[in-house]
Amino acid sequence: MSSIMSRWRIPHGAKIALVGPNGVGKTTLLRLLIGLEAPSEGAVSRMRGLTVGYLPQEADIMGARTLWDEMLTAFAALRAREAELHALEAEMADGTHDALIARYGELQARFEAEGGYEYETQIRLVLEGLGFDRATDFPPAHAAQRRPADAGAASAPAAGKARPVGPRRADQPP
Repeated sequence: MSSIMSRWRIPHGAKIALVGPNGVGKTTLLRLLIGLEAPSEGAVSRMRGLTVGYLPQEADIMGARTLWDEMLTAFAALRAREAELHALEAEMADGTHDALIARYGELQARFEAEGGYEYETQIRLVLEGLGFDRATDFPPAHAAQRRPADAGAASAPAAGKARPVGPRRADQPP
């Protein structure tokens, strides 16, 4: 297998599937590719800035976060940008500040381009697609923005066994 793996390449933008019987190392290979494990020999090279989405096979639910809050963790950078937009809005409420308005415009354009106005809808579609009940397992549209940070709809243990990990950069620690 090492001779095959030494020449293996995944082209940019490729979608791959690993198929094989239990116990042959499919999960280990995925964990090596995304950087959750180190190879016992050789090396794994990843493109700088690579972003990988990964849903672990086993449950890894820790803490008391709700299902909704756990799903929001995949959008942490986008949510930080959203919080910065809100802070700039508060600063601009005092009057016109040309530098703040320019910064706000740049930040808002990036926020929109990166899906900032769509991420909650994406979460809802994924949860509905997985069979979670909209009425009981996650808040109505835009409710997450109005509720306290520690409030939520579904408790993580009751929400199922999957915990979203990605998207994350492959060179970041887990």
